[in-house]
Amino acid sequence: PGNINQAEILESMNLKIDKVICLETEDKVIVERMSGRKICPVCGAMYHDTLKPTKVFGKCDDCGGANFLRRQDDNWQTVVDRLKTYRMMTTPVLPYYQHEGLLETIDGTGGVEEVAEKLKKIIGF
Repeated sequence: PGNINQAEILESMNLKIDKVICLETEDKVIVERMSGRKICPVCGAMYHDTLKPTKVFGKCDDCGGANFLRRQDDNWQTVVDRLKTYRMMTTPVLPYYQHEGLLETIDGTGGVEEVAEKLKKIIGF
């Protein structure tokens, strides 16, 4: 659940929640990750300014396309605003699930594979 209201709705539905997973990452890392994303307009390949740059600057590795697109909501200010909303709306839900023994917190600053392995351990996959 993303806020108290959603948590209350889930509880009223008598749905069994096994785990609530919180990925913790510093805001500056989240802002860098999200604001650096870009996509090839020709083939849809995804890149990142620093984490997954193209081999040749400005050219898609897969199709040679150029003029990469960025999602409008992946700009610095939008990401910062979304983080503020998250802190205001979602953070208050976490103590409830922690008290219930359901909250699992993962450091999300690692690479995709590393974080995925942590998630797999928690969900028993």
